[in-house]
Amino acid sequence: MNLKSIKKVSLAFFPALFLVISIVILSRLSIFSLKKITCQLDQYPCPLNYEPALVNFYLKNIFLLKKQQVVSTLTAFDADLAEVQVIKKLPNQLLITLKKRRPIAQLAPFINLDFTGLDSTASATISGEMTNQFFQLDKSGEIFMTNHQPTSLFPLVAVPETFNFELKSSPATRQISRLIQSLQEHYVSFNLLAWLNQSLAVVKTSLGSYAIINPSQSINPQIASLQFVLSGFKIGESLPKKIDLRFDKPVLTF
Repeated sequence: MNLKSIKKVSLAFFPALFLVISIVILSRLSIFSLKKITCQLDQYPCPLNYEPALVNFYLKNIFLLKKQQVVSTLTAFDADLAEVQVIKKLPNQLLITLKKRRPIAQLAPFINLDFTGLDSTASATISGEMTNQFFQLDKSGEIFMTNHQPTSLFPLVAVPETFNFELKSSPATRQISRLIQSLQEHYVSFNLLAWLNQSLAVVKTSLGSYAIINPSQSINPQIASLQFVLSGFKIGESLPKKIDLRFDKPVLTF
């Protein structure tokens, strides 16, 4: 290899070598050690209980700290986080924005959950004994929290006591989530949703009618039909006691 070839090879490797050397030098400069960490949770300053997790990033080099490392640390610290955004600002600032997972409903186990009203009569009742345990369900259909107190902030969903209450997503919980979101999107308010099995759910609407739904079928058309039926009655008119949406056309029972 002649001198000219050696120079060409050296010039080709010089940018990469310069970059490596620069990174090594910068990683040793204290000016790039993180000294200001700003954390927000749902647009408010993070509570003090997040400090043990945030202190892990203090004095870390801004170039060597990976964003995924920050995300992994915080989601391991708080499993209820739905979103973690990380921004690094030179020379020594870390901006962290967190969003909590928000429940869309609370599941409640009912002993002997039943619905009497699948016949042609006008009688309809959701029955069962509610237990004192509640499970919060998020938009994705995942059970992510348990508690022993009900809350009026989220819709109540009655499920059989044999329901799978593991803290995870399942076909049944995703069904329930889609059903609740469809009710909300179609502005159908309700007092109680009873999920009896994967092919039968009953919604007790705020107007008093019971809507019978097959969750294993396409949900949106059934809820759209429910909205159409309810909106067709004027104030003071008698509403149907039951609205069966499992067929091509709604079946109304007065």
